[in-house]
Amino acid sequence: MCLGSLRSKGFRVLFRGVYVDAAVPDSTDLIVRAALKLHPANSFVSHHTAAEVLGLPVPASADVHVSVLAKGDRTQRCGIECHVAPQGA
Repeated sequence: MCLGSLRSKGFRVLFRGVYVDAAVPDSTDLIVRAALKLHPANSFVSHHTAAEVLGLPVPASADVHVSVLAKGDRTQRCGIECHVAPQGA
């Protein structure tokens, strides 16, 4: 599949570099998976996002919170708040 077809009406951008079929409805799970695709496999959702995934009552947050283990693994994207997890805590 070429980039041109990803820019058609059949797909939409979740984050820069992450596309989904336009027919797929928004969900917390979809957004979390999309954000994690941009980070190493050992990354995880954290903060408000982790609480939301667990079904806890949290204030609405516009950003997905992702934590990584090393500062160099952080990815800057609009809509993603990336944190570095403390080691040995």
